[in-house]
Parts: sequence; C-alpha cells; structure tokens
Amino acid sequence: MRQIVLAGCLGLLLACGNGVAARAEGFLTLYDDLPLPPSVHEIPGSGVSFDTPTGRLVESYAQGPVNMDQALRFYQDTLPQLGWTADKAPVAKGTFRWRRESETLQLVFKRQGRDLVLWFTISPE
Repeated sequence: MRQIVLAGCLGLLLACGNGVAARAEGFLTLYDDLPLPPSVHEIPGSGVSFDTPTGRLVESYAQGPVNMDQALRFYQDTLPQLGWTADKAPVAKGTFRWRRESETLQLVFKRQGRDLVLWFTISPE
C-alpha cells in the first residue's frame, strides 16, 4: 500500500510541476535554482561563490552541443517562471541579462568547437 501511495504522490508532483525541472537536465551547483538546458552540463570545478556585504557573487561555466538560439530560447522560457525579468538594455553580442529582486544574472554564450560554452555571472545590483 505504501508503494502505491508514494507512486501516486510522485505522479501528482510530476503532473503539477511548472515544467522547469521536466525540461532542464540539471541546475548549477552553486546556484541551485538556475537550470541548465538539455544536453548542457556544468563544467566541474568551474564555479566560484563569494558572499559580499551587498549580496552573493556567483560565477560558473557549463557547456554542451547546443546552438545559441536553442539555449537562449530555453532561458527566455524558463527564467520568467523563476522570477527573472529580461533586461532590455543593449549588451555585447552573445551576452544577455536578467534581473530578479536585487540580483543580476549575466549569461554569455561562446562557441568552442561543436559545443556552446555558457558563462553565468550572478551579482548584486
């Protein structure tokens, strides 16, 4: 009976979820509510995190065999569900910014061979 109840609860959680976890393959280690697109994986040991008087500073890298349009579309779809708002101010090519509460997320895409490298920087405003 216990297994049936647990299976039912798991099914309910999967059915009611907001879809972010279902589409994401993982999350950044140092910032656990920032998802990674399918086929993209965090580069082991690439992350650093510091607490400052004005907030947290996090930097990490991920890579995978996706193109920039796929990765950008993934973040345009998922980040608003997590409370992030796109920053419309112009930035360098391949660089995108979002804001949430008192933090800024900057995401830079760079091609490296067949992989796209994603550089995440989260900083206080």
